[in-house]
This record gives sequence, structure tokens and C-alpha cells, in this order.
Amino acid sequence: MLQVYYGENNNNNMNNIGLKLILTILIAVFLAVCFNKCSNADSNAFAEAKHNNTTYKYEQFIEKYPNSPLISSAYEALYTLTKEVGTISAFREFADKYPNTSQAENAKKMAMEICDKEYESAVNQNTIDGWKDYKTKVPPDDIRDADQRILEIENSAWKTEKMAWDQVLLLENAENLSKYLKLFPTGTHRKQAEKKLIDLEVANVLNGEHGNLPSMDRNYSGGYGSSTSTIRVENQTSYTLTLLYSGRDSKRLVLSPGCSESITLHNGTYRIAASVDAGGVRNYGGTEQLDGDNYSVSYYISSHY
Repeated sequence: MLQVYYGENNNNNMNNIGLKLILTILIAVFLAVCFNKCSNADSNAFAEAKHNNTTYKYEQFIEKYPNSPLISSAYEALYTLTKEVGTISAFREFADKYPNTSQAENAKKMAMEICDKEYESAVNQNTIDGWKDYKTKVPPDDIRDADQRILEIENSAWKTEKMAWDQVLLLENAENLSKYLKLFPTGTHRKQAEKKLIDLEVANVLNGEHGNLPSMDRNYSGGYGSSTSTIRVENQTSYTLTLLYSGRDSKRLVLSPGCSESITLHNGTYRIAASVDAGGVRNYGGTEQLDGDNYSVSYYISSHY
């Protein structure tokens, strides 16, 4: 009779099953250990972020562990710090960095609410300083009609000639003087404004970088002892020449190319500035003493290489 023995095969099968079972258990243990280590890593990182409680630490955690079960808590903690900062830029930055979070929409709303409050505050003050302060606190893209409001306030202070002149006296600069003359060309203070403006313009030229004007020629025509002096000016340049005389009298003389003209001034010391309507040509300045006679001077431009 043919006999078949299964004992050895059975043992082999049992051994294979045992090995597979052991391998499965080892893999499960390995995965459990790895998972536990990963869980501990993000837990430790989040604990460290909470301990430091800084924006930087929470942002570090979010970047390194985007899939952590603690990610929502990290977003909430970061948003709490953002609220403590409480600025428009802080809320905007949060919303831009984390647009898919539940806090992003609130951050946008908070930014807009601050913009609205700053605008309301500026409207209530309605002063130039208030609107300028508003422009420093709100991002450029969110600024409303601040410049228009400032212009309206400025113009309201120039409605009458008296108000306009008060503005000039409050801040005596070239801008205000020019504005007064433009708004009130025949105003009561026109001559005073023109003199002040010329004096300022001459001072600016002489206080800055400038060339030296050639001295005038005195003609000794017998006018000595007179209270006024007459100057004959010739423009030998190819440009429109502007001369400013600042002293007892303050006058402006504008000469076209090739033209000559005379100007009469009361005697005294005068500061003089000259300029032409051409780029690359510097201003010139100097001082002259007028003693009651006739003077003459010719201006031309020479090139040096």
C-alpha cells in the first residue's frame, strides 16, 4: 500500500504562517512606534510654540507640520497674536498667508473695520493734520478722499483776501506768496507780496550753488546825489533772462534774447540773482551798491570745456 506522510509539509506551512504573523506584528509595532514618534514631534513643537507664544514660532510650526491634528490650534493661537497687534497690516498679512483658514475672513473684516474707524476719525477732526495722520495709518490702496479733503480745507482758508493774507503771514514761503498773488492779483497786499517773494527767491539763489555776476559799470553821468539809480541791462544770451533785485526796492526784470531795458531803483545795497530758461545753466548772484547814478551791464553765457 502506498503511504503518504504529511507531517513535514504541515510543519513547513505552520512555520511560514508563523513567520508571516511575526513579520506582520513587527511591522505593526514599527509603524506604531513611528506614529508615536511623529505625534510626539508635532506635540513637542506645538508645546514649544505655546511656551514662546510668538508669531515666529507658530509660523514655524504651521510650515513644518501642515497636516498635524494640532494645526487648527496653531492657526487660532497665531490669530490671537494678530489681534493683539491689531493693525491693518497685521490682519492683511494673516489673511494673505493663510487664506484657507477659518480666521482669514475675520482678519479681512477686522482690517476693513480699522480702515473705516480711521476714516471716521479723520472726518470728525476734518483738519489737515488729521487727514495727513489718516494717510500714514491706512495702506495706500485703502485711502479714500484724503487729498481732496485736504485741498478743500486749504482752499477754505483762502476764500477772502484777508484770510489769504493771514495764511501768508502764518507761513511766509514762496508757495503761499505765489498763491496769494494768483488768487488776488490786484489785492491790497500785492506789492508787499511781490517784494517778499522776490526777496525769498534771491535769498534761495545766493544761499545755494551759484556763479558770480559781473559787476555793473558806473557811467558817472552827473547823477550822483540823486535818491535813485538807473541800470541799463542788455541780454546777450540766447535765452530769456530773469533778473531779481532785492533791497530797498525789490523788482523783477525779464528780458527776451538780444533785448535791452532800463530799471530804476532807490539807492542802497542790492542782492541780485540772475537765471535763464535753459537746462544746464546755473544761477548767478551778487551784490551791488547803488549811489545815485547811471549804470550799465551786459550779460552773456560763455562755455568752458
